Amino acid sequence: RLAAVRGLGDVYKRQLSEFTPQTARILELCYFQKKTYNEAAEELHISASAVKKHIVGALKAFRTRLKEP
Repeated sequence: RLAAVRGLGDVYKRQLSEFTPQTARILELCYFQKKTYNEAAEELHISASAVKKHIVGALKAFRTRLKEP
C-alpha cells in the first residue's frame, strides 16, 4: 500500500510539471493551502469560474494519467 501511495506522488509530481504555472498555482492554493475557489480567485485576480475550470481540467488530466499503464 505504501508503494502505491508513493507511486501516486510520482504521478502527481510528473503531472503537475506539465500544467501551466497558473493551474499549478491554483492547485497549490485550493488543495494544499485549503483556500476556497473564491479566495484563490481573489488572490490571482481571476473569476471563481476560471479557478473551477483550471481545477476541472487538472483533475481530468490526473485521472487520465492514472489510467495509463
